[in-house]
Amino acid sequence: MNRRHASPHHKPEDQSTLERFLGLFKGFQWWLLLALGVAGGVFYYQQPIAEPADLQASIRRLSAQKKGLETQRDQLVNRVDWAKNDDAYLEVIARDRLNKQKDGEVIMRFKE
Repeated sequence: MNRRHASPHHKPEDQSTLERFLGLFKGFQWWLLLALGVAGGVFYYQQPIAEPADLQASIRRLSAQKKGLETQRDQLVNRVDWAKNDDAYLEVIARDRLNKQKDGEVIMRFKE
């Protein structure tokens, strides 16, 4: 009686292709379920597409913000140009920052 001892690591050679596929699928199924779960969660919590009225309001708000930033940029460009080319402007800015005044000059400050 020559019997082979069945061991947990022993794989029979006569396993069919279907059985091998099912064995692979068994190990793969948890990864597949995880991937489907993550994809489902992303789909479920995805932000809905904004309504056209909301988009139009956002466009108007951003356009107004753009105009304000363009005005601010133009003011800064002018100040840089004056600082480079106008000594009188530099003198006024320097005296303003250092809180200095000329003899006989009165400085008035207004709160905004």
